[in-house]
Amino acid sequence: MDNLSVAAVLRWHRENQDYSAKEVAAHLGVAPSIYSKIESGNRVVTVPEFKRIAALYGMTMDELCVIPSRKNRQS
Repeated sequence: MDNLSVAAVLRWHRENQDYSAKEVAAHLGVAPSIYSKIESGNRVVTVPEFKRIAALYGMTMDELCVIPSRKNRQS
């Protein structure tokens, strides 16, 4: 998974969970500008940061790596 793909899933899940970027940054203990760089793909998210984000959202790291597709939903 490349950096831009990681950035896209992080943003999608953050918005889906109704968190602000500022709230996630505070949870990680980083400045909002640092988290903004992560979501824009200009900074690599570390494994410990990724784990903390997954925990914040109540997800596994594997679940956090995927944007659910509407095609996969059951009617």
